[in-house]
Amino acid sequence: MPGPDGGAPPEVPVWQNVGKLKRALPACELPNKLVSSNFHVPQRIPGKFFLRNLVGRRSLLFQLVRRDFEQRFVGSIIGWVWALIHPLVLLVCWWFVFSVSLKVAVPPGEGTRNYALFVFAGCCPGCCSARPCNVPLRAWSSRPT
Repeated sequence: MPGPDGGAPPEVPVWQNVGKLKRALPACELPNKLVSSNFHVPQRIPGKFFLRNLVGRRSLLFQLVRRDFEQRFVGSIIGWVWALIHPLVLLVCWWFVFSVSLKVAVPPGEGTRNYALFVFAGCCPGCCSARPCNVPLRAWSSRPT
């Protein structure tokens, strides 16, 4: 069908015709057609909606964190204070091993001269993400088959 000026038909973006292409082309030719026709996916900012959802559902997040702390420290004498004591004891142990026993120095140009604090800052993300990753796996692997 000719375009408005009588010439070639207007160019329609391929993403609008994907359904037509699926019916017209065999499955193996569809990716090649999409790549060869400059298929464009609009750019999105990573994490934009994630942060918006966290702020919008902050009461749910607060309730989930509170419930996790209550389940984790139920029956202990000092309860949630263990969440503060455990990392501090870990830091003291690393300070004794690296600073007192081994006398390890921090690489030059870093923000601190204390090697235990340097290692602790690097391990905190791993320590904080280990439990949320391991608990669901443990629950899934212990379910009856």
